Formats: sequence, structure tokens, C-alpha cells
Amino acid sequence: MHLPLLLVQDSVLKTKTPLPNLHWIGKDGRQVCSLSPQLVREVDLPSGSCSKVAKLTPHTRTAAAISVTHDGVFVYGILSSGELFFWHTATNQLRQAKGIPEVVTPTTNPPESNVVREFFKPLLPQSFGSNVASDGAEQAACSAAAHLRPKVFASSSCSKVVVVLGASQVYVWERSVGCQMEDCSVSQHVPGSWSVAECPADVPLPNTHSKETQISCCFMYEESSEECHISFTFVESCCVVVSTLVLGWQGLRGHLPAAHWHPLVVSFSALGVRENELPHLKGALISSSLRSQWVSDLTWTHDNLYLVGCLRSGALFIATRMGSLIKISCQGEGIQLQPANILGIQPHSTMPSDEVAEEEGNTNPRGPPSLTFCVSSHPRKHQVLLSSGFRASVLSLPLEGRKEGEVVDCLLSSATHALHLLCNSAVTHDYAYIRDSTWRLAHSVLDLTQGLTTTSSPNSPKV
Repeated sequence: MHLPLLLVQDSVLKTKTPLPNLHWIGKDGRQVCSLSPQLVREVDLPSGSCSKVAKLTPHTRTAAAISVTHDGVFVYGILSSGELFFWHTATNQLRQAKGIPEVVTPTTNPPESNVVREFFKPLLPQSFGSNVASDGAEQAACSAAAHLRPKVFASSSCSKVVVVLGASQVYVWERSVGCQMEDCSVSQHVPGSWSVAECPADVPLPNTHSKETQISCCFMYEESSEECHISFTFVESCCVVVSTLVLGWQGLRGHLPAAHWHPLVVSFSALGVRENELPHLKGALISSSLRSQWVSDLTWTHDNLYLVGCLRSGALFIATRMGSLIKISCQGEGIQLQPANILGIQPHSTMPSDEVAEEEGNTNPRGPPSLTFCVSSHPRKHQVLLSSGFRASVLSLPLEGRKEGEVVDCLLSSATHALHLLCNSAVTHDYAYIRDSTWRLAHSVLDLTQGLTTTSSPNSPKV
């Protein structure tokens, strides 16, 4: 499968300091903002000029975490006081909600509430400038380890907010039923209630020394129910551990959601990785290749069909939802890149090379050390934003690429289901069914691959 990308825009940002985490915001995705706990800046891509979002400046000075909804309508965050704030990008309205009781309420709370407050004490604006911890910073591990800092996730309407503290404590805020953001005045807090999701003692969770820790959250909606999946993924004792908390709401009144934990532990050997191929260097789990080949950022397209990512070197790659990496090419003004699984789009991005070896004991990645690459998907269009902090490139995916991706997904899903049936038939020794299922599987694969061939077009992509 081949996806030809079109470089729609390539802008040099007019800034002296790099702009992290560029995201499209707004219902139509016309604005691009740089989101960080210290400052939110709006970026004009055609000119490359940057300006502060004055509405959020008083809040970002004390923000502990900040993010944006999947559709780009709300920019939200949690302050060092524990309170939540919501900025509607279309109406420019800013609202607040009362914070976690253990943070806001004085010391009349149980002893464990003091632990919660400790996560916010070191969250001063200047503490976010560096990720390097001092020798005596183990007592304030949340300021040293990125995965221990407060993290905030919200549903598309911001009716539900999940706050994770210390990669272990999960708090859920729910807006009162029947209340809308626009109904609340500026001086009035958005009414809602807090609840905590207790974790059983037998469920593994990351700690200060856990490696490769990632915390992700996903909201899913159906006709009469809503679910939220919070996953804690980390490496522990030569195993990949994924502990997922599933919160479920039924009906309109969904306070105190049902919570279920699902731990999963997979050894390196089950993944086909040998233990001696994963050397440990200064407490960080690394592969034998260069650190510039590590994944820097990932994002899903707005229809969740493609997974787009970039390496620390700035190279771009794309995978289908259920498949492996696909070949991509890029063309535009002054650029013509041939199909490959990984492409260096921007001029200062470097391609992975096996010929360059990292010096022993040197943990700095090759290439420009001050550049941090990130990717973001447009909330409405088939476009991807690749940024290094000083340069932003907008890439458009071909419209016919959606049909090809769906064919690949359908093929893999059908094959997985057929193989599952074949395994069950082998257990019951139903050989007649095995022969029939094998014949059907072969014909379904043939039909799907023929459909994939007919959808591919050698002509230039329509954007």
C-alpha cells in the first residue's frame, strides 16, 4: 500500500524559543495553538507569526497540566490549586470548576489527602523549564519524572474530566446533569462532583523507577452508554505491563461510574525480543539503535483510520489501524521524496542510519538537540501537522487513501476472525469445517486484494 502525501504548507515560525505541542483548535480547525503549562500561543501558519492567547494567560501561569479535546473545541487544564478551567475556542468563553477536594480543602481531610497535595506543591511555573532532576530531588519525584506529573483528560463536551496524579491516583469530575457551560456566569463555578477510582492491591501500576511509562485516555460513546479507558503502560522486570481502568456510565444520570481494572503482563520473549538485546543505560531502557530512532510523538487521524507518528530525528511514518507501516511519498513546492516507510520531511530532520553508532555512555540523541518534533491531526480534514518547534509543515493525505485503509482493516479483521474459527475447529477436530473455512478465507482475501488494487490510482492525489 502506498500513500502519496502533498506538502500543503511549510512555514518557519517567528519565535526565539521553540513552540511545543502544536495543535489545531476550533470547530473547523482554522487556528493552530502551542499548548504548554507556562503559555498558550496562537500561531498563524501562512505568516509564521505567534501571539499570546490573552484570555488564558492568567491561568497558564499556575497551570499544572493543559490539553485540548479531540475535536479541538475546548482547551482545558488543571491549576496548581486543583481547580479546572475550560476555554471554548469558538465563543472565547472561559469557565472554571472546583478542584479535587483533597487539594482545595484544608488539613481536615484524611492523612492520604496530604499525599495528593504534595503533587501540586512543586508545580511552580519555573519548575517546568527542565526535565532534568537534581541529586536531591527524589522526595519531589513528581517534578523529576514526567509520567508522575499531573495529567488531565476530558470528553469532547468536557462533561467528564479524568485527572491522574502520580501515575497511580485517578480522580473523575462529572458536570451536573442538565448544566451547560454557557449557562454559567464568569464568576460562577461550573457545578459538578468528584469521585475517586480505587485501585486493587493486585493491579500493577508504575512507580518512580518504572521505565517507558505512558498514560493514555480514550472516551467512547454509544447510544445510551459512555466508556472511558485509562491505560498505564510501562516496562517492569523484562515485561511490558498494561493496566487499563475502564469507567462506564449508563443512561443520562451517570454519577459514580462503574470501574473495572484489567491488568495485562507480556514478557519480552512473547514479543520476540531477547533480553540481551535491551541493554540498560542509566536507568533508561533503550534499544541497540540510536536514540534518534525513538518515537517522539503519535496521533490518530480524525477518523481513527491511520496512526501517524514521528521519530526524534523528525522523520515521519504512517500505519493503518490494524496493520504495519505503509509506504509514503511526499511532493510539493521544492520537494519530491520517493516512497519509503519513513520519510524526512523537514530540511533539518535526519533519517535513521545504522552506520552511525552512538558513543558509549553518551545519552544525547544525534541531530539537533534543541528540536522536539510533534505531530497533530486536523479535527475535520485529512491533514497532519508536523512541527519541530521552529518550523511547521502541513501534509495532506489523499482522499482515496481512506478507502484503501478501510480495505486493509477489513482484510485483517476478516483474516483474524477466520483464523480464530480455524483454531477452535482444530481443537474439536472438525476437519470438514476447516477445509470449508480455509477455502472461504482464501476467496475473501482474493476479493479484498483485488478491491485494493482497483482503488489504487497512479494519478496525482486529489486534495
